[in-house]
Amino acid sequence: MEKKHKFEGFTIHKNWDKEASERIKELIKSKRLSNKLMSSLLDMPLPTFNDKIAAKTSWKLEEIAKLCVLLAVTSDEIIFGNAIFITEFYNYHSQELKENIKKFLVKNENFEALGKLTADGFFN
Repeated sequence: MEKKHKFEGFTIHKNWDKEASERIKELIKSKRLSNKLMSSLLDMPLPTFNDKIAAKTSWKLEEIAKLCVLLAVTSDEIIFGNAIFITEFYNYHSQELKENIKKFLVKNENFEALGKLTADGFFN
């Protein structure tokens, strides 16, 4: 069973490569580019590029970053299909994450870090 994380209509799939590859294919097609051109621009052999586009091999972070520049999109668009996914994810989960951090620091008696974060307004 595939592991998923959900929030407000979004799903983060453990196997994001396949979905990202589909989005990359669509972007290349919409910009009327070719796999051969993209592989050349990425300094990658065409067979390797084709394997990545077919989700047979995983994308490296550096390759995703280069694709973002070449296709004029954000990494969120490629990885999650939403240009501001991380911002929305943070906004949705930020208070819960902050409370978990605070509980962790108290439980582990790390009052120095708790005091610093509180003084910096992190928990507000």
